[in-house]
Amino acid sequence: MYNAINLYEFVDALSMQVRFKLHKGDSELSKSGLIKKRQFNITFSKAKPILAKQNIDIEHLYEIAQGDILRPSIQSWLGINTMMHMQSPVLEKLEKQVNKSEIKAFYQANKSQFKFLSHVKAHGAQFAHRANAVSFRTLAGNKTLKQALVILGKQDIYAQYNSELNRKNKSSWVVQLAFTTKENTISPIIRTPSGEWVVIHSYEHQFEYFSPEDEPYDTKQKGHRKTKSGTTV
Repeated sequence: MYNAINLYEFVDALSMQVRFKLHKGDSELSKSGLIKKRQFNITFSKAKPILAKQNIDIEHLYEIAQGDILRPSIQSWLGINTMMHMQSPVLEKLEKQVNKSEIKAFYQANKSQFKFLSHVKAHGAQFAHRANAVSFRTLAGNKTLKQALVILGKQDIYAQYNSELNRKNKSSWVVQLAFTTKENTISPIIRTPSGEWVVIHSYEHQFEYFSPEDEPYDTKQKGHRKTKSGTTV
């Protein structure tokens, strides 16, 4: 089964440079590529049942890997990320072509693009065993997550923040989770970096706007907060 590799499966993952070399007849490259693909299939096949025993989904691992495809150096060059002793040549070139009045005009015309999530409220529980987290999530779905905490006598993982979170708290993993969970939705069962399991409910999301003077990577709470009625304060 490990040798069953079709042409599309092999070529689809290759870069354009490698495909061009194969087109020119580089047989050694073709041979090494096939060997790597076969080794991947063998490793994948052996790892899947082992991961399943630990309740780890292989598809989730794919998502994690894809999130790391853009390496820091490429992110910096594109202006996605800033690195020490390195700036983005792309952004530096564009910066020289744009004046402050144009920046302010663009900001006013596209203010919705500068909105960011500044405050959320959340409740959640943490478990040593996944089965307990599954039972808790089922109960939270039938009641509410806050009620489930009371019924099972569980400590709210956001109690130390009085369940009111802001961007200053985001160094905490569980706080970051509250900011990335869809509003008014009970999260799926999520594995923590320490190997435990959490279920949370994030609600009452509040947004603010970056000001025209903010740098793209600035996370200070500037601008105006948008209320539920749509007005700004």
